[in-house]
Order: sequence, then C-alpha cells, then structure tokens
Amino acid sequence: MITQVMPQIYMPPFGTPLYWRDEVSGRLPSAVWAYINHVTDSQEPALTYEQLCLVINYCQYFINAPCWEDGMRMMERMGVLNELREQAQELRCVPDIRAWIRECLKYALDPI
Repeated sequence: MITQVMPQIYMPPFGTPLYWRDEVSGRLPSAVWAYINHVTDSQEPALTYEQLCLVINYCQYFINAPCWEDGMRMMERMGVLNELREQAQELRCVPDIRAWIRECLKYALDPI
C-alpha cells in the first residue's frame, strides 16, 4: 500500500476535507476518474495498483474529516461514523470501495 498521500489538513472553520479534484499533482484526480470510469463501464481498464491505493487513501482521508463528527452527533449516529472509519481502513479493492461508498451515501456522505 502506498503511504499516506493526502495531507491530514482539513479546511477551516468546520474541518471539511479537501476535494479530490483540487489535488495539484494530478495523480489523485486521474486515479478517481479511473475508478469512476471503471465502475460505470466494465469495458474500462481496471485501476493500477497506484490508482487503487490513491483512491483508498482519499476515502480514508475523507471519512476522517472532523466536520462529520458534529453532524453525526446531531444525528445520534456517532457509532456509524466510527464504523465507517474502521471500514475505510479495511478497503483493499474496487468492490470494497464501492460497497463502502454505498454505505456512506446512506448518511449523505459522498467521498467521490
């Protein structure tokens, strides 16, 4: 697995995550687009190992944003947030990511 790529910096004042499209090296946006293209069209090539690692890393960064904590507390779902954070640490492949994103979407969290 590629080491942490996303800086653990979140936007003030609420601690929101940086958006994947704003990453300046071009590697993360390229990886996310490869993921999107692959999951929406099975004829698209599979992600490279580096792309897979970048997408997983961004998902982990996204779910650890401090801003979700207040919102989840208000919804009395802090346990759900902790579970999503734990699940993000276990992501290993495209089907894992897809299932995890579907779970996030149930709580109006959209990493991609």
